[in-house]
Amino acid sequence: MATTAEYLTQLQTDKQSFITKLSEKGVEVTGNETFTELVPKFDEIQGGSTGDDYFVSPIVNKSTITKSIKTIPQLNLSNVNNMDSFFSGCINLISIPQLDTSKVTSMNSTFGGCTSLTTIPLLDTSKIINMPFTFQNCTNLTSIPQLNTSNVTNINQTFSGCTNLITIPQLNGSKINNKNETFYRCNNLTNFGGLTNLGQAYSTTQSANYNYYTLDLNYSSKLTHESLMNAINNLYDIATKGCNVQQLYIGTTNKAKLTAEEISIATSKGWSVS
Repeated sequence: MATTAEYLTQLQTDKQSFITKLSEKGVEVTGNETFTELVPKFDEIQGGSTGDDYFVSPIVNKSTITKSIKTIPQLNLSNVNNMDSFFSGCINLISIPQLDTSKVTSMNSTFGGCTSLTTIPLLDTSKIINMPFTFQNCTNLTSIPQLNTSNVTNINQTFSGCTNLITIPQLNGSKINNKNETFYRCNNLTNFGGLTNLGQAYSTTQSANYNYYTLDLNYSSKLTHESLMNAINNLYDIATKGCNVQQLYIGTTNKAKLTAEEISIATSKGWSVS
């Protein structure tokens, strides 16, 4: 009987090859399963000492595998284009190896709820379009690596609930048109590089103070003056573009760190500051 670790090692082939192997064994698959859903489809997997490198407790059924995984073997994802919910809910996942994400276009909830993760490897996100909920509730993350977000349109709640996140580098916001509650409950966010050209993708017909267009940093009252200026200076001039006024919501504490002249940089571009 093959061990749990040996089956996990088979994930070094791409996902489609893994699905093919499962099918050959008579295991029913749809092709839409995530990593955590594929592994327990082998009836032989029962956990035990051979799986200790991967799990915090024995695997007894499908419902326990997500909560039990603590690390991931090196995976070949070179042909994967969708990583939605790939590691979502892996609350004991401690580390993730370097992954080839060069073809991935969607990372909806990829690491959502991975509350034990402390770091994320540098990922190729150059083709990513959708990133909602990607790191939602990753409560032990303190920093995010440099991400290429030049094609990203949706960062809805991407960092929501990352209560210990301290640093987010400068990100490209030129195509973003949905960032509702992106930084919700990022209470310890201190260093922020801003979102370059945020507003460039906004529609001129959208109503003023549209929820998905609002840059809400209100929960991050620890932001440095430099970080606040990064946010302001990187805003796109939506007034000249012809958009209705949209909101930069930084809260009373953060607003007190800025001079009237600094605030006027944002308002002159068509952004209200509150």
